[in-house]
Amino acid sequence: MPATERRLLGRAASRGYARGRIHVRRASQEAQAGEAAAIDLRSAMRIALAELRGLQQAADSTAADILQFQIELLEDPELTAGAFAAISEGTAPAVAFRAAMDKHLRAYEAPAPEYQRERAVDVRDLRDRVLRAFSGRAEIAPVLPEEDCLLIADDLTPSAFVQLNWRYIKGVAILGGSPMSHVALLARAREIPLIVGLQDTESDLDGREALLDGDTGCLVIDPSERSLRGWR
Repeated sequence: MPATERRLLGRAASRGYARGRIHVRRASQEAQAGEAAAIDLRSAMRIALAELRGLQQAADSTAADILQFQIELLEDPELTAGAFAAISEGTAPAVAFRAAMDKHLRAYEAPAPEYQRERAVDVRDLRDRVLRAFSGRAEIAPVLPEEDCLLIADDLTPSAFVQLNWRYIKGVAILGGSPMSHVALLARAREIPLIVGLQDTESDLDGREALLDGDTGCLVIDPSERSLRGWR
């Protein structure tokens, strides 16, 4: 007996239609600030800057501009002034850096216009990149199936978007995000259908056939023949 069609709603962020099997990407465990670090903060920052510049060189102009925002953010002395002050008083470098970045995040996440809250995604992306440099763990790109698929993720950072292999990803839906985010801007530039703020999903979506409507913000799970005809 065929599965019953279900519809999940979100917010339209990048127009277009896509079909494929769902690939669910859960949030990876971020680097822990309490881990022993063999390098100091300036060295970790240099590693993060080198990674960002490497991504920037291979990116299109839209992505390069967004990565430049993170580069300039990390090069701003005000961002890390609190961390260096705490380090001078004996706080471990990674712990001091996380605390300083979390302070900046609170400012972005406080009641503010939506576009300003979305910049918090860039700050978290940058924070986690530097913390990975402390821990010595490389950023691992998700393993995707070699067939047309729809990516569902808890959230997606700008640098993660740039690193994805778009050969098989036909559309994206994320639980977080905003139509005003940098990821939405990147999706529109690449004409990738994108839904943000997708309503609660469940663990059994992985591998299910689905249609993604980036115009209305609707994700159709196990589409009926009628829906498939409409999509065609």
